[in-house]
Amino acid sequence: MNELAKQYGSAVLTPEYSVSLWLDDLAKLWNQRVATGWAFAHWLRAGIDTYSARQEVGELYQAASEASGLAVKTLQNYVSIARKFPVERIPDGVDIGHANALLGLDEEAADYWLHKVTAEGMSVERLRKEVYSPGEPGVRMLSVPMHPEQMALAIIGKLDHNEVRLLIQELSHLLYLRSPT
Repeated sequence: MNELAKQYGSAVLTPEYSVSLWLDDLAKLWNQRVATGWAFAHWLRAGIDTYSARQEVGELYQAASEASGLAVKTLQNYVSIARKFPVERIPDGVDIGHANALLGLDEEAADYWLHKVTAEGMSVERLRKEVYSPGEPGVRMLSVPMHPEQMALAIIGKLDHNEVRLLIQELSHLLYLRSPT
């Protein structure tokens, strides 16, 4: 457990410590958590981009995984977020989880939702529910207009290799059935 968690985990507030001060500190801690996620993503991206000229990217991710305790796939996701959302695009109050929910969207659609997040104080969970409306069982449809190619990439980005292979087979079969003879 880190030192900050130990410090706050064993805290006992005195009666003189006002609710207002406690809430101020609580907000500061929350904002540090938000800022730390973004800082981690951008620092990781900077390292991968800088050192990939000298060392294999896979080795860098493996070393970062060992240093952070996070899975390589999780680290790759952080880098994707940092690349899609440079520092100047991140509005105040947007958590890295919000950005993660918007990874499959194009820049215009993502900016629309980022604005909604800040305007409405949307949670990550609510954002996911509003961006991805339920369609047929097991299918999630984006509730933002997208070009078919963008939608396909967003859907495929959520699938693993075997699911993509099966989807391509099914689409090929459907195209074969619909093609004129």
